[in-house]
Amino acid sequence: LHYIHQHHTEKITVRDLSEKFFCSVSSISHMFKSTCGCSISDYITNLRMETAKAMLANSDMSILSVALNVGYTECSYFSNVFKKNCGISPSVYRKQQHGG
Repeated sequence: LHYIHQHHTEKITVRDLSEKFFCSVSSISHMFKSTCGCSISDYITNLRMETAKAMLANSDMSILSVALNVGYTECSYFSNVFKKNCGISPSVYRKQQHGG
């Protein structure tokens, strides 16, 4: 978990984690899900979304900059993931946080 929190804005795959921590992909996936209650990719996505929400609420960074800072290379993909997870687009979220 510490490693994921330190590197969640980078490209992290389950294979990368299995190699880093010397266990199989299936073992690390199973251990993570039994410990945290979700998949590694879902955990990373949720962590990225929480980071993105804080950036949107507390900065004037463009949505593209926020997307890049939390590990997404395409703004449209970031916006789709954000909307799927938060129910609204990043721009609407920002407006709501700024009283609009």
